[in-house]
Amino acid sequence: MTDVQRHFRVPHPLVLLTGCVILAAMASYVLPAGEFERRVDEETGQEVVVAGTYEQVESAPVHWFDAIVALPRGMADAGSVIFLVFLIGGAFTVVDETGALRRGVSSLIRALDGRDLLVIPAVSLFFATGGVVQNMQEE
Repeated sequence: MTDVQRHFRVPHPLVLLTGCVILAAMASYVLPAGEFERRVDEETGQEVVVAGTYEQVESAPVHWFDAIVALPRGMADAGSVIFLVFLIGGAFTVVDETGALRRGVSSLIRALDGRDLLVIPAVSLFFATGGVVQNMQEE
């Protein structure tokens, strides 16, 4: 390859999200609107769609302003989840930068000498135990 050839670069995540919002808003002008009847299932208590009840309804396309503010509103509504993801990402970065994660996995591989297929189940068991003991199941 030469230096002149360009490589595909993935766009910034906000550009991808904005593109998806714009595409969905434009689709609301083209695709027909419709709905199904719904009922509550007695066994599960969840609302389910009744098969064969689809009917078209009057179209209500997304206004351009609603499409523009959808991303900031969605981020504001999901602020606690976004904060949690940043917090966990930062914690893993700190652990990774200290080398503790690499040393832990390396010592696990040495302990399981010749049985490399057990590394993933062992790490999975570790995190499953953390989920039970430390109440991490929400993460």
